[in-house]
Amino acid sequence: MKKGLAEKIGLAGLVLVWGLFSWGCATKSVVKEEPGHSQAPRAEAASEVKASAPAPPAPAPAPKKDLPPAPAEPPPARQEPAPLPPAVKETKPQEIFFMHTVKWSGETLSIIALWYTGDQANWKTIAQANPDLNPNRILNGREILIPERLMKTHDPLPREYVDRFYSKTKKEKPKAQEEEPKLFGPKKSSR
Repeated sequence: MKKGLAEKIGLAGLVLVWGLFSWGCATKSVVKEEPGHSQAPRAEAASEVKASAPAPPAPAPAPKKDLPPAPAEPPPARQEPAPLPPAVKETKPQEIFFMHTVKWSGETLSIIALWYTGDQANWKTIAQANPDLNPNRILNGREILIPERLMKTHDPLPREYVDRFYSKTKKEKPKAQEEEPKLFGPKKSSR
């Protein structure tokens, strides 16, 4: 039994030596020859190795698992990517405005918004576009900026349009003669 075990260990040793030899040949790096050197010294060294007597196979050391195998050839040089251009700040496009000049007394931001944009609620957006404007006091000759994106018409604001908002208060019934109002309440009883 000892003989069978010894044969198995010897065979395993030979397989291990052959595996290490093969691994060494596979990972051997290519040496570049310098100009002016010839192949002759290598040939002499090879003939000296053949002339010497073969040595008995030595037990092979256990392979080290923690070392990585040597690369077959050196990795190609890394090319650094070109540096990115500096980040450009995104700018909002400049908003385009229509300029309205107040001509008629009674113009308000809501009337102006209704005429030019079609929506009375846009007076707030117009007020934001004119931060130095007091919406409660708009004087004749004042220039008001209206955002172009809201515009429905570019026709100037007519006086008749402004008067239409105030005509209800001006068309009150004229009082004919002042009559004494008739009183109502409990009737007097005739007792």
